[in-house]
Amino acid sequence: MELIERLDTGTEYTSTDKNLIVVQDNDLVSGCYKLGLNSKRLLLLTISLLDSKSDDWKYAAEEQRISVDDWCDAYGIDKKNGNKTLREAAANLYDATIRIGSFRSGAEFRFLQHYAWNQAQNCVSVTLTQEMLRFSTGIYSEFTKYALLSVKEMKSNYAIRLYELACQYQKIGKRTIEVDDLRDMLGVDDGQYEKFGDFNKWVLQRAAQEANLKGNLDISVETNKRGRRIVSVTLHISPKQQSQFDFG
Repeated sequence: MELIERLDTGTEYTSTDKNLIVVQDNDLVSGCYKLGLNSKRLLLLTISLLDSKSDDWKYAAEEQRISVDDWCDAYGIDKKNGNKTLREAAANLYDATIRIGSFRSGAEFRFLQHYAWNQAQNCVSVTLTQEMLRFSTGIYSEFTKYALLSVKEMKSNYAIRLYELACQYQKIGKRTIEVDDLRDMLGVDDGQYEKFGDFNKWVLQRAAQEANLKGNLDISVETNKRGRRIVSVTLHISPKQQSQFDFG
């Protein structure tokens, strides 16, 4: 199997390593953005290769090379489509932005400053922006951490995002989010699932069902009304029995 390499240090990893851990600043977890499933997967795989306690954010970002073989092994992707899906994931991630903060005070930036592909070597190289490094390295407090394996089997970006939002509040056991904010966090387009009933049925409940089935948390969704209108939802979160997902 080819290896995923941290080109700045020469350290080598395999994508199937059970110790690959995703560590993100809480502001990054609560950010608002829209990504397709494979772009989200690529972002998580890239973050999992970083040393979250390093000072990388202070310096020029280094590229990371991800082989097609390890991309496919990481997420169970058909190797016949590996080159195409990896390259498309990198291209879409490069085009995407994330908004952190609120409409009154916040920032918007890109995930990647650069990506490149080499079909002969069956790999893609990605370079995170300096802003992204600030939210994924040099982290000692106020962060969310989980094993990449916890979301490996999830086939919906909504399920992965709901899992992350729940994981962030796992120790508290519940999290209440305004409906409009949750739509933005999950990346639901304006004009899509405008009625809460549709949003709840086709996005929230399906995401919770998949996250519960394939992840290491039990998540239930409670709706909260103000008068007759549902204005927020509360995620009730509890860990499952210790399983193959627990790696620190």
